Amino acid sequence: MELSGLLAILEAWYPGEFGGKAIAQTLFGENNPAGRFTITFPRSVGQLPDFYNSDPSRVYKYVDDDGQPLFPFGFGLSYTTFRYDHLVAKPPASRSKGDITVTVDVTNIGSREGDEVAQLYVRQK
Repeated sequence: MELSGLLAILEAWYPGEFGGKAIAQTLFGENNPAGRFTITFPRSVGQLPDFYNSDPSRVYKYVDDDGQPLFPFGFGLSYTTFRYDHLVAKPPASRSKGDITVTVDVTNIGSREGDEVAQLYVRQK
C-alpha cells in the first residue's frame, strides 16, 4: 500500500476514559465523526487574534493572506454526505415578543450511516 502524500490531523483534546477506543473506531471507519470545532483555527499568525464579536463579512488581510481561516468555527468532517432542504423561518406574530421558529429537513444522501448536527448562527444587525 502506497502511503506517500497522505497527511492527517487528529485533534482529540480531552477525549475521556474511552477516548482511545472512540478514536480507533473513527480511524477504522467503524463510526462516523460528527463533532464540530468550537473555535476558529487561523491559517497564519497574522490572523491572530481571532474575533467572534465582529462582522463576519469583514476581511482581515495580513500581507498576501486572503483572510480565510484554516478551519472556521463549526467546521467538521464526515464519512457521509448530508443534504439540507426546505429551510423555513417563521417570525412571531406581529407586535408580539414570541420566538422565531426555524425548521429544516436533513437527509443522509451518502452510502454510510452518520449523524449530523444542524447548526444555525444568528446575530443582531
